[in-house]
Amino acid sequence: MKRNFSSPGIILRVRPGKDKNRYISIITPGMGIIGATAYGASGQKSSLRASTQTFHTGEIFFYKDPVKNYTKVVDIDVIREFTTLRNDPGKIYAASLLTEVMLKAYWGNDQDPRAYRLMFEYLEALDTLAGGKKFFWHRLHYGAIWK
Repeated sequence: MKRNFSSPGIILRVRPGKDKNRYISIITPGMGIIGATAYGASGQKSSLRASTQTFHTGEIFFYKDPVKNYTKVVDIDVIREFTTLRNDPGKIYAASLLTEVMLKAYWGNDQDPRAYRLMFEYLEALDTLAGGKKFFWHRLHYGAIWK
């Protein structure tokens, strides 16, 4: 594997780290879920500050060090931000539900692109839906979200 590579990806989880770093979980179509570090992404002048947000989708550029076994996010070209999803608590709950299922139950390094496609299409559907919190709890109650 090359040290520098890129892949389309969806940011599933962002956690704060030491020294203004962010630890990011990203789902990609070719490599499954990748854990990477965005060095300095929480800094005031960082170019990664705005692009390393949950549910941002785009082309992500990585650097992988095979000796130290870590992956670093170098840059992100954000394609989709899902702004209406981010402004509705019900849609955030629904997206967070699938995110947790992906992170807890997904078999990590599987190279099956269907998981990425499922997550992307789910976020797109939530972004275009109306109804928010009321819609989510109604669907969850009747089990339609699992079909």
